[in-house]
Amino acid sequence: MCGIAGIFSSDEQIRLRIGAMNALLSHRGPDAQSVWTEKRVSLAHSRLSIIDVSDAAIQPMFSANERYAIVFNGEVYNYRQLSEKLQHDFPEIYGSRGFRTQSDTEIVLELFSAYGTNSVNMLNGMFAYSIYDRLDEKLFLFRDRIGIKPLFYSIHNNTLCFASELRSLMQAMPSKTMNVKALPLYFHLGYFPEPHTVLNEANKFPAGCFASWDGHELKTECYWDAANYAKTKKNISFDDAKISFKSLLEEAVSDSLISDVPLGVFLSGGIDSSLVASVAASKASGKIKTFTVSSPNKDHDESKYARKIASHLQSEHFEMAANEKALTDLAEPLLQQMDEPLADSSFFPVFLISKFAREHVTVALGGDGGDELFQGYGTYRWAQRLSNPLLRIAKPLARIRLKNTRHAQFFNPALTKSFYSNIFSIEQDFFPLWELASLNLTAEQPFPKDISFLNNLSPANAQAFFDLTHYLKDDLLVKVDRASMLTSLEVRPPLLDHRLIEEALQLPLIHKIKSGESKYLLKEILSDYIPHELFDRPKKGFSIPMQNWLKNELGFLPERYLHNEKLRIFQLISFVEVRDILTKYRNGSHRWYYNRIWILVVLSLYLENHPEIVLPNS
Repeated sequence: MCGIAGIFSSDEQIRLRIGAMNALLSHRGPDAQSVWTEKRVSLAHSRLSIIDVSDAAIQPMFSANERYAIVFNGEVYNYRQLSEKLQHDFPEIYGSRGFRTQSDTEIVLELFSAYGTNSVNMLNGMFAYSIYDRLDEKLFLFRDRIGIKPLFYSIHNNTLCFASELRSLMQAMPSKTMNVKALPLYFHLGYFPEPHTVLNEANKFPAGCFASWDGHELKTECYWDAANYAKTKKNISFDDAKISFKSLLEEAVSDSLISDVPLGVFLSGGIDSSLVASVAASKASGKIKTFTVSSPNKDHDESKYARKIASHLQSEHFEMAANEKALTDLAEPLLQQMDEPLADSSFFPVFLISKFAREHVTVALGGDGGDELFQGYGTYRWAQRLSNPLLRIAKPLARIRLKNTRHAQFFNPALTKSFYSNIFSIEQDFFPLWELASLNLTAEQPFPKDISFLNNLSPANAQAFFDLTHYLKDDLLVKVDRASMLTSLEVRPPLLDHRLIEEALQLPLIHKIKSGESKYLLKEILSDYIPHELFDRPKKGFSIPMQNWLKNELGFLPERYLHNEKLRIFQLISFVEVRDILTKYRNGSHRWYYNRIWILVVLSLYLENHPEIVLPNS
């Protein structure tokens, strides 16, 4: 896991900014920082040593024929098999000489040298990387299938810049203006969805795609699309589905255990992390290390269950008690390090457990992906209910009876105009599309234009697909990457192995949820490893009591960032409306407005800390 950056420009003064870009990535790679420049290209790399920790694997790295240079971020789990393929297919090059390092980066580079851009299809892992062709003077960008690893880029005056983080990229950007067009989507979803960023001049590179740049035009091609698997359903029995998925799961977890440095597993006590930990314990050569942070919210604390599961797995278990003061003290400093506005308050506990785990390991496995692939969220049930024709008839009455409650929003006639994103937004206590007008904003359709295939899915499956391709990619994975890399910890999500995603998307819904019980298949697999009574309980999930904190411990944040009409955020949205939101929250009539306040605070703090970002009419 590392940080990468690059500049392709004829302007030497712009290329000189590569050092400043790399300096801001040092937390992602504290083990080595390197910069290389040739002609119009400068590449930079900040290294977190995971596989082959020797100096031989320092980047930028050059191919055996010296034609190609690479900077790579992430891990490729099947690199050993791919090295054997290279030796088999090209014995005259790799058979006798072999490879100079034991790193996955060298294999990725040599695969490109041998097979070109098609080589990305061979990779199993999480990655964002760039390869420069020194002969043709062409730059290539690649990002993994689901978007686990970040990659930002900007183009201006025939100059292409890229980086692992937006703040690094900003060092090479001559202008930075607020992306007003995407602002409504931020208030609607809690994040800036790909390809948008908070800036007009910067974009998120699309997941599952690669691109080439010759100094004039960026040509992008996508090599993987989750929709291709969601469109079809397998005719498969539950028993066969369990055997097939379990086999793939064991392979995925086993692959993700590859490391030359200490490795552990996040264990919350929930289904997903327990499954990853259980499989890891069965595949590891010795005892695994497991890490848990207890929630300050006792109603959502699963640490005692994690403890029991760790005991059953005989792992070396580490537990940290997260008290409220530790979390609230982190709030403002961490928001200042978030890189881009992201209204996911679980950023704080992810940072805490990452920092805690980093004291013992350099790599941790996480459980992200199980909810989206196996019907783990309540939004999927809402999507199913609200699609019922009988319920549609009762909507006007339901709306009257639920007046001034958060659930009344589910029965608003405007819900159907962007069904999936509105359900998500309401469940997260953000702004459904029809309420954005009160902030003086108008939103475009946030879901991709080509969604006709969703009509063939059940509403629950369609809602889950929205989460997989939006919420997971642009919020949950971003949160984990940013929070963990602030502590120089690599987090791997084996449940997001593309083979598992492809299989899960094609499974019938009845294998995922049975008699109202979600994640049915995952639970049945988990019961092969640990007793059913250790995980047979309602879903809780780690949460922090933000609803109360914004009135008490964190009350200073809305006071500081929302109460003054001269704050920069009010050049973008209505101060009067925000004041009304604060009043309704504080008088108790709309306690569920707390996340709306949080989303406003996050953006306002960001704008105050980045005065260089030009706002409209400023």
